[in-house]
Amino acid sequence: MAKVVLTDYVWDSLDVERTTLDGLATLVALRTKTPAEFLPEATDCDALLNTYAGPITAEVMKQMPRCRIIARYGIGVDTIDLEAATAAGIIVTNNPTYCIEEVAEHTMALLLACARKVAFYERHVRGGRWELPPGKPMFRLVGRAEKAVTNSPPARPNSTGSQGRRRRGRAGNCGHGDLQSRRCRRERR
Repeated sequence: MAKVVLTDYVWDSLDVERTTLDGLATLVALRTKTPAEFLPEATDCDALLNTYAGPITAEVMKQMPRCRIIARYGIGVDTIDLEAATAAGIIVTNNPTYCIEEVAEHTMALLLACARKVAFYERHVRGGRWELPPGKPMFRLVGRAEKAVTNSPPARPNSTGSQGRRRRGRAGNCGHGDLQSRRCRRERR
């Protein structure tokens, strides 16, 4: 029977792995951080499942002569020497859709936190200071969020009412309406 070594994992249950490998391979699940920690079990493995432990270099692969596949649980394979794996005949796989939604949500959270200077003001409030000026300038996200994410200006109705890209009508108009435009011009001074 084949031997599959799981170098490390951060979830509670290995039911998926055990069910998938049932009758095909023996699963050896470890909680390691480095090759020195997982190699004693992996020298005779047929497959290596990897989350974070690494790096998996040419030297590490030489010590696993039976290994035919290294399956990475995440998106990136930057901790695995791909040239060495190819030379050794080891297939390297990854999970290209792993945590895409979580990464996107975290990116938006960081974008909002930076735009509104959340960490800066949190430190000030905890230090007993409740004031706006130290964090100026602070910017509105209207019309900026799409550009930050897509590197393109936001799509807005043009003068004929159809969707399209629109330039600001007059110098100093931030696109927020007359009252807000005056406020934005005043803050830029």
